[in-house]
Amino acid sequence: MFTRAKPRNVSVEEYEAKRRHTNSILNTLLESHPSITFWSHIRIFGAQTQIFTEDGVHLTQLGQHRFYRS
Repeated sequence: MFTRAKPRNVSVEEYEAKRRHTNSILNTLLESHPSITFWSHIRIFGAQTQIFTEDGVHLTQLGQHRFYRS
């Protein structure tokens, strides 16, 4: 799951905690599947440029490109 600048109906802190927990579970479940790779896109979310649209959920064209390239 991606980070979100403006999660809906929940605080940023609560969303981040749930996101990290969910990603941890997914990572653990997928470790036993040799044909599936789980990785984090840390660098694109730490970028100074705007990668999300105004709604804070959808990726901009630049965000989509960075996600694809990561």
